[in-house]
Amino acid sequence: MTPRGVFRKSVLLVMRKTFALLFFVVSVALSSSRAEVCEGKNHAGVATLYLAESTGGNSSAKEWASRFRELIQKSRSYCLVDQKDKAVVMVSMLGTDADLNGISTAISLAVYSTKESIFLDHWLYVSGKESLDSSAQKAVAALEGEVKELKRLRLVR
Repeated sequence: MTPRGVFRKSVLLVMRKTFALLFFVVSVALSSSRAEVCEGKNHAGVATLYLAESTGGNSSAKEWASRFRELIQKSRSYCLVDQKDKAVVMVSMLGTDADLNGISTAISLAVYSTKESIFLDHWLYVSGKESLDSSAQKAVAALEGEVKELKRLRLVR
């Protein structure tokens, strides 16, 4: 074989290995990223969630709700949908400032199964401005625990 033939063969081999490695990296990256848009109710290992929210304008309650929504969107456990009939779980969130100065907030979260609108659980969070983040994190953890239990009982897929 000529030196040119050896060179071509080695270039092709390097290209194949590079392509295989690139394909592997892209497939791993795509499989580990969470879906931004959810279609339908069935997502392997992910609960579709509809969030009904009612809070005041520029208030501590609005900040808390915004942080809660952000944490839900970052979670690999949930996929937020924009229509109730596309969800398996619905969270109804009502929030208001707990004082006249807007320093603290009271948030009520009610969790329902969208199948036959079955009430599942309710939590109330009262927090000051300095603890909005940790309070929202506790709420997401409570919701994750509830959904895990529902999956265990096969009430939610």
